[in-house]
Amino acid sequence: MFRNLLLLCLLMSISKAYAQDVHFFKDGTRWVYYTEESYEPGQIWQRSFMEENTILGDTVMKGVTYKKLYRRFVHFLRVMPPFPHQSSVDTSYESRGPEYIRLSESGNRVFYRSHPDSSEVLICDFDLQIGDTIPLRSLVPRYNQVKKVDTVHVFGHIRKIFVLDTDYNPIRNAIIEGIGGLNGLTENKPAFPAISGGIFMTDLICFEYEGQQYLPPYTVHNFYPCPSHDEFASNTSDQNYAEFSVAPNPNSGIFTVTVPEHFLGSEFILFDPIGAVLQKTTLKTLETNVSINSSGLHFYSILSPKHQTTSGRLLIYR
Repeated sequence: MFRNLLLLCLLMSISKAYAQDVHFFKDGTRWVYYTEESYEPGQIWQRSFMEENTILGDTVMKGVTYKKLYRRFVHFLRVMPPFPHQSSVDTSYESRGPEYIRLSESGNRVFYRSHPDSSEVLICDFDLQIGDTIPLRSLVPRYNQVKKVDTVHVFGHIRKIFVLDTDYNPIRNAIIEGIGGLNGLTENKPAFPAISGGIFMTDLICFEYEGQQYLPPYTVHNFYPCPSHDEFASNTSDQNYAEFSVAPNPNSGIFTVTVPEHFLGSEFILFDPIGAVLQKTTLKTLETNVSINSSGLHFYSILSPKHQTTSGRLLIYR
């Protein structure tokens, strides 16, 4: 009798440990993704970028608490002109944030807001079953549903993994409970075989939480190293996660310039590759839409009324 009672208590303890909510959306948590554009013969431009997502601090909007999410990018533009011209790689840096993440009370749903005035979007549901449709849907219908539910060990905890694509071994396209998507944290970018050029495929390279590092199966299989914090900083000022962004980058001539409140009234100046001024725009709001009829690699500068500046590179393609 005593032995049976002891066994029952042990099983209940194990069950409780498995069911315990262990989620990793806390200050200092870091996701690093890598996105690469597929290539086909004759393609002149090939784009790729590394993306760092970090949670730093809290804020309250309309009585609801959100975690602040900061994003930094390193963009790579490989130019491959026809023979005999040499190819080249141009590198540029970008910072965005804060953006906002919220977990439901149960911790099994994750919501996202790109800025305070945007609508809240459900990006992850960790209670999915086989056949369920994921909250953020891909453009390819076959990757919208859970094909398999398995488990993985993350920092000593058993976590569910919702597999969206069984064509890859090791798993490349999936969602991990408490972490999020292997193909993007706030956007749905499923990996799939590239049948032509110009297709972007994103993979989680590493995930860091309270000094621990998790490497997904695809990263381990390919021996990818986890990029350091410093690799996302073009200079020391980038370490401060400044609230500037020019996005999307690259773009087709239409983009949004985002600045912090103390930069309102600044001039956004766009230069051509040889430094000639193409356009000046006064930034009267936190987000300003800009359009230009141009193409190629450009440079920009944001000059505040107090003569503070920030600058970067912008690729416009048509």
